[in-house]
Amino acid sequence: MLGLLITGTDTGVGKTVIAAALVRVLRARGINVGIMKPFAAAKGVFSRKYRSKDTAILARAAHATDTDREMNPFFYSVPASPYVASAVTKQKKVSMHTVLDAFNNLAIKHDIVIVEGIGGLMVPLTETETFADFVKILNLPTIVVARCSLGTLNHILLTVNASKAYSLDVMGLVMNDFPKRATAVDKQLLTAVKKLAGVEMLCVIPKVATVTNKRFKIEEIVADKILPRLHIETLSLRYFKNEPKGEAT
Repeated sequence: MLGLLITGTDTGVGKTVIAAALVRVLRARGINVGIMKPFAAAKGVFSRKYRSKDTAILARAAHATDTDREMNPFFYSVPASPYVASAVTKQKKVSMHTVLDAFNNLAIKHDIVIVEGIGGLMVPLTETETFADFVKILNLPTIVVARCSLGTLNHILLTVNASKAYSLDVMGLVMNDFPKRATAVDKQLLTAVKKLAGVEMLCVIPKVATVTNKRFKIEEIVADKILPRLHIETLSLRYFKNEPKGEAT
């Protein structure tokens, strides 16, 4: 199965924005893209069709016809980790078996599935399982999204160390919202990340004033800096000719 997982150093770092840009770029190249937001939590339901706003954004980018529950098996109506949210709301607790079945069903129907995480790697899903456990089982190449702000170096190093502890396949790092008028500290941050993180910095996404301009700028960067790393043409050719859909590789 050809897939990619987008995680982050924290909540609100831009995982959905990056994932949606990747989906749009892949779809523009004629690839049948599926999306998945396995776990989501928010203050209330987003719409009648999609419980999670993140799922709605990704589904629209992919022109998805899959059901909301296929793409987002676990949704909680309070903004908290699934472990905490399920206890507070008395909603169904996370079942790794359920979410993996949902992923495999999507994998059967699509050439590639873009999976977006919740918060960071160590977000607890249950009393004994974190999001990192899910990523390890899924065994997909992973991109880490981080924000360009105070504290991010600590978050990046913690995330990278956690990914190594879980033996995750981290493809690289995306630095999001880099200031338009960068200071010496901003520039040194990028240098420090390159020297200390131990993973490749795939790209730096600039802070853009309007949503429309941001979307097209990100798609341009994604197409130039991230897409070539996925080797879509080679992998898709191998996938179509040699591998049964739905089987992880």
